Amino acid sequence: MSMVSTKKLRRFRCELCSKTFAKRSHMNSHIDSVHNNIRRWTCEFCCKGFTMKGSLNKHIDCIHKQLRDFSCELCGKTFARKGDLKKHSDLTHKKLRRYPCEVCAKAFATTAHLKAHVDTVHKKLRDFVCNICGKVFSRNGHLKRHVDGIHKKLREHTCELCGKVLANVGHMRRHVNRIHKKLREHTCEYCGKAFADIDDVKRHVNGIHKRLRVCKCDICGVVLTDIKNLKKHVDAVHKQLRPHTCEVCGKTFRTNGDTRRHIDTVHRELRVDENGEPLKPVYAQRKYTCEICGKALTGHLKNHINCIHKQLREYACEICGKAFAGKGNLTIHVNDVHK
Repeated sequence: MSMVSTKKLRRFRCELCSKTFAKRSHMNSHIDSVHNNIRRWTCEFCCKGFTMKGSLNKHIDCIHKQLRDFSCELCGKTFARKGDLKKHSDLTHKKLRRYPCEVCAKAFATTAHLKAHVDTVHKKLRDFVCNICGKVFSRNGHLKRHVDGIHKKLREHTCELCGKVLANVGHMRRHVNRIHKKLREHTCEYCGKAFADIDDVKRHVNGIHKRLRVCKCDICGVVLTDIKNLKKHVDAVHKQLRPHTCEVCGKTFRTNGDTRRHIDTVHRELRVDENGEPLKPVYAQRKYTCEICGKALTGHLKNHINCIHKQLREYACEICGKAFAGKGNLTIHVNDVHK
C-alpha cells in the first residue's frame, strides 16, 4: 500500500534517466545539476558551485563555519565579512533599523536593542545626560547640539520649581497657577518675581538687587539702579515737593521745618548758641515721626498723614488698614507683621 501510494506521488519523470519526482521543480533541479551540470548556488567564501542550496549550507557548515563571525542581529544570518553584513542589513532590514547609536552609528530595530548595546558597549562613555528628555551622550558637544536642535525653544519654558518643560509661555503660566500657585506667595518688591518662601525672596534680593536697596526713593518707594538715577528721579518728579536743602549734607526737604528737624537730629553737634554751647533740639520731645516725610510730631500723626500725604499712600493693608506709598512696602509690612 505504502509503495503504491509513494509511487503515485512521484508523477514527474526525468526523460533522460527515468528518475521520478514529486514536484516539477525537483525534476528541473535534477536535470540542471545532473544532466546539464548547472550549479546555481555559489559559496561566498571559496566560490565553489552547488546544484542545491542544502548542499551549499552543508558545505559552509563543514568547511567555513569558523569564518562566519558577522551575524545579523535581526535574522541571525552570518557573514564572513563586515561589509557583507552591512550590505545585507541595508538591503534587507534598512526600514527596520530606525534607532542608530549616536556613539558608533550602529543601528537597531528597537530601542531595547539600542539600550542594551549602549549599556554593554558604551556604558562608560555615556556621561552627558540631557536634563530635559534623559537622553545620554558620549560628548558634551553632542549633548549641546541635541539641546540646541531639539529643545532650544523648550528651554525658555522650563518651570523653575519642578523642572517640567512646557510648550509655550501660556502653558507655563497655567502650569504654575494650577500646580504651584500656593507655593509662590512671596513677591520681590523690585522685579515682581514670586517665590515659595520669604527666605528665597531675601536670597534673591541679596543676590540680584542688593545694590538697588540703597537707591530707593523715600518719597514714593520707587527703586532706581544707582544714586545718580535716584537723584534725577527726585529732581524730575519730586523737586517741587522738596524745595528746602540742608546746607550741611545737601539733603532736600518739603518744608523749612523739616530741614530744621533734620539738622537738629542728624547734625546736632554742629548747632551751637552764641556762646558756642550745643543747642537743644527744638523737636527733641516729639516722639511720633511721619514715615513719609520724616516730620516729628507730639501727636495727631494720623491726621497729618490724611491731610498731607493721602494721595501718596495708595496701598492699604487689608488686615490693619495701614497705608503705604509703594506696593513693595505693603508686601514687606504684611510679611513682617501679619505673616
